[in-house]
Amino acid sequence: MAEAKQKKIRIYKLATEYNLSADNLVEFLREKGYKVKSHMAILNDEMITTINDHYKKDIEKAEKHYKKVAEFHKKRAEKAIEDAVEAGTEIAVEETAPAPEPEEIKITDKVAEEEVKAGTKGKVESKDEKTKESPKQKIAGKQKGLKVIGKIDLGEDKKPEKTKDKEATKDGDGKATAKKKRKPRMRRKAGDTKVEETPVAKKKKRVKKFEINEQDVKAAIKKTFSSMDDTRVSGRASHRKRKRKDREAEEERIQEEIVLEDQKIKVNEFIAVNELANLMELPVGDVISKCIELGLMVSINQRLDVETITMVADEFGFEVEFQEEYTAEALEDFEDDPESLKFRSPVVTIMGHVDHGKTSLLDYIRRTNVVAGESGGITQHIGAYKMDVGNNKSITFLDTPGHEAFTAMRARGAQLTDIVVLIVAADDAVMPQTVEAINHAQAAEVPIVIAINKIDKPGANIEKIKQQLADRNILIEDWGGKYQCVEISAKAGTNIDQLLDVILLEAEMLDLKANPDRNVRGAVIETELDKGRGITGTILVQKGTLKIGDPFVAGIYQGKVRAMFDERGKKVFEAAPSTPVLVLGFEGTPQAGDTFVVVESERVAREIG
Repeated sequence: MAEAKQKKIRIYKLATEYNLSADNLVEFLREKGYKVKSHMAILNDEMITTINDHYKKDIEKAEKHYKKVAEFHKKRAEKAIEDAVEAGTEIAVEETAPAPEPEEIKITDKVAEEEVKAGTKGKVESKDEKTKESPKQKIAGKQKGLKVIGKIDLGEDKKPEKTKDKEATKDGDGKATAKKKRKPRMRRKAGDTKVEETPVAKKKKRVKKFEINEQDVKAAIKKTFSSMDDTRVSGRASHRKRKRKDREAEEERIQEEIVLEDQKIKVNEFIAVNELANLMELPVGDVISKCIELGLMVSINQRLDVETITMVADEFGFEVEFQEEYTAEALEDFEDDPESLKFRSPVVTIMGHVDHGKTSLLDYIRRTNVVAGESGGITQHIGAYKMDVGNNKSITFLDTPGHEAFTAMRARGAQLTDIVVLIVAADDAVMPQTVEAINHAQAAEVPIVIAINKIDKPGANIEKIKQQLADRNILIEDWGGKYQCVEISAKAGTNIDQLLDVILLEAEMLDLKANPDRNVRGAVIETELDKGRGITGTILVQKGTLKIGDPFVAGIYQGKVRAMFDERGKKVFEAAPSTPVLVLGFEGTPQAGDTFVVVESERVAREIG
């Protein structure tokens, strides 16, 4: 388990371990091409190997330093153990030394009795020999019980033996020994027998005292053993200690994982500043201040992207785990049965440089005038319009802004579309925004139709435009390429019908089909907060048929279709594939480009949203 889930190492921890500066490590990794945002970043195996290779000398120096410290602590611990062992043996020596004395007393008692009964010298000597043997045997027996103090038995035992030898050699009778022992007591009592009996009684009391001392000695030795290191402990005890250490290490690892889990926040791909602050349990002001420090001017309700969320969370020491916006079971897309597929209208995106005539072209096709309502000639939001072109055929147009500030929206539009109409003014040139539009279309692998506009203007130079397009690998069919080209005038309406025919021909070649009898799957084109209607969103239906009352999930928000309108404001009750509609019933404001999915019930929508 511990191996399967490897513990993550952050830069500051590795810096502390190697005795290095965290800032230096961050700068070093950035120089090596690794994307490291702060000292809280997590290191992978490759980064650790790079650091080890570069800081090899510093790491070796740090390891030597830690090794010296460890050796110093080890020596100090060994010295403490030796001191404890010596202290224990001294206690044992002091308390076990008097042990032989009571045996001598008992033996002298027997000797005195033999002297009184027999009064012969030979018998006393024979008993004396026994006394020399018996203390040694008794002491040897005790040494077996206490193996540690085996060295202390010889010196103490010889002294009483010498006194006995002197007593035996000086005088053959019992009077010599009696005189050396307390004479006043001997004089008080009549007879040798009584003189010898009195010390016997006193010595018997000392035997009881010896038994207590022996227990104290055992207790002291036991205490000394328990305080010793693992080297003195039995194998079973050391095994238990190892198991206890392993258990403590495992508990510590689990505790670290709990702490790391507490510092992990789970978010969707996009999240507002106030929501991020709530997840980190921090004041919103602190999060906004940190964003400003990082050079990001944000408001409390502004949605942050993936990189910004990761960067801000890292600054506060949190790890970000991104979740799918929806549960896979409820929102997973699936392949439709080929028999259920039916032809659908092509979705066309008109792209090009600002003022090259995108809106004028749409205005002519729709027979409506929306140019006057726009500010500065720039379409403010992605718009979607469906036009009938006769013969029961229709085309859905997406109008992306041509200004450089809307590059991301234009890229999103290219991903929703089937065909791109690239419009270029004949009296101008291929501009940077035109090149960007070409790149977006090629990245999305979408076919391109070239529309050269404003051919009726005096300064129009069609051949120059074709040459500039060829320089960027856009060869038209007249020049032997694969791209169809139509020369039009959006204001006069010249060749507009021909452009529509080319679009329909391209759509037939693509064989565009969709299943109308399934749960709806589409995309959010634009959203707006209307004072009277609430939050409204323009939805492009890609699969299925959208109906009033359908519960849905768009981005991270749920809702229910309360009403639908077409591009002219007319109320509609259902929308087939490739149909753009204005939907009412959002509970939040999704972003342009978010996925729109109809689910089984409002309960499922609430659980997902």
